[in-house]
Amino acid sequence: CIMEWTRLKLLLLVLMANLVLGCSSEENLASSVLPSYVEPETSTTSTTTIVAPTSTQPESRELTIGMSALGRPIVAVHVQDSPHRPVIAIGSIHGDETMGLKVIERLLNVAEIPVDLNLWVISTVNPDGLALGTRGNANGVDLNRNFATDDWRIVGRGTEKYSGENAASETETRAVQEFLIEQKPLLVVWWHQYGQYVDDQRTVADYDLIKQFSALTDFPIKYVGCGSTPCVGNATAFINSRIEGASSFVVELPREVPARILDRQANAFLVIAEAAILKNSDQP
Repeated sequence: CIMEWTRLKLLLLVLMANLVLGCSSEENLASSVLPSYVEPETSTTSTTTIVAPTSTQPESRELTIGMSALGRPIVAVHVQDSPHRPVIAIGSIHGDETMGLKVIERLLNVAEIPVDLNLWVISTVNPDGLALGTRGNANGVDLNRNFATDDWRIVGRGTEKYSGENAASETETRAVQEFLIEQKPLLVVWWHQYGQYVDDQRTVADYDLIKQFSALTDFPIKYVGCGSTPCVGNATAFINSRIEGASSFVVELPREVPARILDRQANAFLVIAEAAILKNSDQP
């Protein structure tokens, strides 16, 4: 009996030990299989919204005012708007006179345009002549003899200063005339070559603007005329006679123009443009 009881006791101890080991194994298995839960970190990074900087001046816009005889666009750039009458700078009307385009480049890159200016610039009104390297357009017409002035007549047939068979016969001329009549500019300056002077244009509404430009640039005022071909159909005469209060004149640049002179030309234009606006604003 004693041996039986001892055997039974040992058997109970073994069963209890197995039971304890089994429970421990289940806990270990659960801890190895089940993923542990990790508290998510609270993000301290904030989202930043990037806002494009605003400009104090409106962005310039391009306007195609017409097409050339060969289908090239004539582009006017509205650099800055204002309630005042426009002022316009034009770099080239003769395709073989290109230095004025560099003056226009400088006007387009000026950091501070006087705030009261309503400024337009046109690099060239003769894109075909510019591409061909010729004074006239693709039809061989000198556009600065083709404007519909009161004194227009046929001149220069067979020469590079040919006026065309009719006033405003050229598509370029008509496009520019329509743009100018629509805008009614107060000031229009044209850059030509070859020389180093300001043209003595007596048809301007305000001759003081020519004198001021001359003083600012050290370019003397000269009357040179048009040589053997009469000065008919000129763009400046068209503007000054057709647009009330307008002052339009020509500046003749030398063949090669240093950067400092180009800068002076651009700055002088802005100065007289602002002077024209102030004078016009004072008028009743």
